[in-house]
Amino acid sequence: MLRRLFYALPLPLKYAARWCYFWPLDMVNWLSGKQHPMVPPMRMCFTGSGDFIRIGEHYLSLFQQYGGLQAHHQVLDIGSGLGRMALPFTHFLSAEGRYCGIDVVPKGVKWCQEHYKAYGAQFRFDHAYLHNSLYTGTDAADASTYRFAYQDQSFDFVWLTSVFTHMLPAEVSNYLAEISRMLKPGGRCLFTLFLIPKSDPGRRLRTAGFDFPHLYSTEPNAASPIAWVMDLNTPHANVAFAMDWIDQELANHGLVIKHQLLGYWDSSNPANGIDFQDIIVVEKV
Repeated sequence: MLRRLFYALPLPLKYAARWCYFWPLDMVNWLSGKQHPMVPPMRMCFTGSGDFIRIGEHYLSLFQQYGGLQAHHQVLDIGSGLGRMALPFTHFLSAEGRYCGIDVVPKGVKWCQEHYKAYGAQFRFDHAYLHNSLYTGTDAADASTYRFAYQDQSFDFVWLTSVFTHMLPAEVSNYLAEISRMLKPGGRCLFTLFLIPKSDPGRRLRTAGFDFPHLYSTEPNAASPIAWVMDLNTPHANVAFAMDWIDQELANHGLVIKHQLLGYWDSSNPANGIDFQDIIVVEKV
């Protein structure tokens, strides 16, 4: 209920509500000297809750274990937010490695640009002003036609954590095409999302506390579902995708699944997940 009330707020009020809610906690951290200089105040965060440092380290280990990430790699963080994934790379990358982050929220990009200045050209943060009903205004560009400002075959590893969960089908399709373009042959991409299997869609669509009641999209001229959303007024807020549609899109763009790990957002079987959201790791052929 609280989540849906938050989604119903106009964009400026969303940020104001978060600021008011977290400001007292930020003051406690500041007065106690517990505020890490590379961790943003909680009132700034728009990327979810949890331990900022621990989550970054957790994903770094997943990138290594399932994505084959190495210290000399050129990496791209799509949805870099406030640097939660960038922070562990400050002690992981070798001199040959390079990190690029890109996000649709300007305050996140600006914060990272200011706080990672000491790392020079090895860390780069770019802003892409794209329309998203959860994060940006209606005057922004269309993510379904966006071309990233990076060269073909320029990255060894790409990741998107909780990005496709806030995108619609045509946008996801374009991003997968762009990821394939930007990855080197044999390069890998890890992304998280909410998957709905064809065999038993009802169970996952109605999981306790995190349901997707609204069918958003079907295949053209067919009844096959593609995506479901949590809130029709803010469709980007949380989106779930049909597993067979994701499989087909990956095949269309030359991306082969190497790992698929179901998350514990599905409350019917919470013990099997290593992360809240489902995880897919693909390799460019």
